[in-house]
Amino acid sequence: MARSGVTLLVVVLVLGCSHKGEESSIKWRVASITTIDNDIGRVDWSYARNKLAVDKMGADGYFDIWLMDPDGSNAVCLTHGVAGLPDKHVGNPSWHPNGEWIVFQAEKQQHLGSSDLSTPGIGLHNELWVIRYDGSEFYQLTTVPAGCSTLHPHFSHDGTKLVWGETVSGPDDWVIKIGDFVVDASGAHLENIQTLTPGNPSSPVWYETHGFSPDDRKIIFTANLESGQPWTGADIYTYDLTTGQLQRLTHSFSDWDEHGHYSPDGCYIIWMSSAGFTFSGVGDLSTEFWIMSADGSRKKRLTFFNEPSHSHYTGHRTVAGDFAWSPDGSAIIGRLILDGDNDHARLVRIALTR
Repeated sequence: MARSGVTLLVVVLVLGCSHKGEESSIKWRVASITTIDNDIGRVDWSYARNKLAVDKMGADGYFDIWLMDPDGSNAVCLTHGVAGLPDKHVGNPSWHPNGEWIVFQAEKQQHLGSSDLSTPGIGLHNELWVIRYDGSEFYQLTTVPAGCSTLHPHFSHDGTKLVWGETVSGPDDWVIKIGDFVVDASGAHLENIQTLTPGNPSSPVWYETHGFSPDDRKIIFTANLESGQPWTGADIYTYDLTTGQLQRLTHSFSDWDEHGHYSPDGCYIIWMSSAGFTFSGVGDLSTEFWIMSADGSRKKRLTFFNEPSHSHYTGHRTVAGDFAWSPDGSAIIGRLILDGDNDHARLVRIALTR
């Protein structure tokens, strides 16, 4: 795979969740930035195997899942041309914590319409599948109605549950699904699937799932739950699966807040936000990575990709996309979408110091 010479590296010192000495602000800052690869989509990092799973568009115009080392070397395509898998868009991979399985989205082989909205980041006509890391076996996990979507599946840290977003009628009517992930003599499948609508909205909303807290007690997600709030102004929330408590972590009616992921120690959350920028829609969106304490306090902007006078400047209008933390919390590897071209993006590694 092509290698580039610019990388974003974020080094994070994990010292527990004590805020002693930094009660008023987070001291972290970006230390260096490096590019790992280009034309890359979503990414996840296996802590068990120290491998990345990414989706990457091929010459056929469809995304497939690739495995690679964290520096981008030893890249191998896992899904292209595999008999029994759809040969359309395949992506949004997420590792099982034991490193044996990867859950992903795959576009239905047969459906009406084009594939433009069936890319892994949008998910129309997508089902959930799971595949072994070596490609030796795979299984379809869901069957959604025609014209519906699935998006952003994530395993719990104990590996027993899977959470994802799904539409129930039209493109704007989302719910959160959560089920038990079971592997037995019949293969891998889901059981006891539940539908969650945190906040009990009275009108259709957008839910996008980002995963579980490290103790698996909470799920973290994006949603536009405020009355009249556009989906482009959605906020980051957590939902306690035991108590049903909903907590709003970002508080802006119009800023785009998305892709919130806990640090491995559970003390911090990095997410992407359009705070500080104005935009009229997806076509002129700019975002940066931010960090906050896990309770939503002490928010701080980390990157300045869109600032021409800053060393982080990419030279393009940039959307900081989805990302994954390193196993030790010392780095994140994320996706930068340049000039609105969602199919061709830069994979970067970002390092923090404090």
